Amino acid sequence: MLVISGELAVAPEQHDQLLALIDEVEAPSRREAGCHAYQFWLHRSERGSVHVFEIWEHEDALMAHVATGHYRAFATGLKQLDVRTREIQRYQAEAL
Repeated sequence: MLVISGELAVAPEQHDQLLALIDEVEAPSRREAGCHAYQFWLHRSERGSVHVFEIWEHEDALMAHVATGHYRAFATGLKQLDVRTREIQRYQAEAL
């Protein structure tokens, strides 16, 4: 399994725009084959900042995800925002 985890932050005044992008990508991503988790958690004390967490069954599932229209729209939308932090890590994991 692949785990994607990290921090993403935009300018505080773009918080609502970031949430709109998340609203468009989160639900369809969760329905994709090979997706075990796809979540964004808001930082209550840092407007515009979210924690990203994803679990994918394998590399092919992740690559299929980044090729979807909803993910491409999300990535394009992020380019329109003032991204202040993008620290995303990828881990190889095994189920216990």
